[in-house]
Amino acid sequence: VELVSPVRGARISGVDAALKPGTLEWNSVEKPVKSRLVLEKVGKAGSIISASNPDYTVDLPPLEAGTYRWRVSAATEDGLDISSVRDGTFTVLPIPPLEKPAVSSPEENETFSANFFKTNRSIVFRWKKNVEATHYAIRLYDEKKQKIFERELSAETSSRADGDCAFEFGDLERLSRGIFYAEVEPERRLKDGMLFQSGIVSSRRFVIDLPKTASVETD
Repeated sequence: VELVSPVRGARISGVDAALKPGTLEWNSVEKPVKSRLVLEKVGKAGSIISASNPDYTVDLPPLEAGTYRWRVSAATEDGLDISSVRDGTFTVLPIPPLEKPAVSSPEENETFSANFFKTNRSIVFRWKKNVEATHYAIRLYDEKKQKIFERELSAETSSRADGDCAFEFGDLERLSRGIFYAEVEPERRLKDGMLFQSGIVSSRRFVIDLPKTASVETD
């Protein structure tokens, strides 16, 4: 048996391994009467594929980063062992992070005062669209870096006609006087929802500057 593809030592893009997994291909001069193909990930117990009498081409599932090893055990009708001489190996490379989104609103250290909230009942977060992102994670933190809000948006629903993406935050009761931080993280998900490519987080610091409430005097 000859292991044809991937060639021994191949290095496969992590994105391709997730979106276009490809195949394992092998052949033999004499067709075996029985055979078994096994694919394993190095350092992980169990097998990813274990197929009896497989075709010469076997579809791969989506694969995560790591080194993989595969072999074909086979025998002829008269019992001659014609298994592959040595295991095939290939490496799936780590998936690179998506590019950091450029946030245009709010500006860094922007201050939202009482005058702003007199005419606005929401804060709009706006950033440049990443063509590879399918979703965006939006997170808000208070001055102590404690998370006070998180939501995942689909790229489709957050996209605007001008090419930007936006999210309108109207849950103002979560805010108060003080310093806050907003994060936008692009994400790329498979059709089944599995996250396979995260992005570099873009962060913004902004300030809510409201006057202190005057103390009430009772009569």
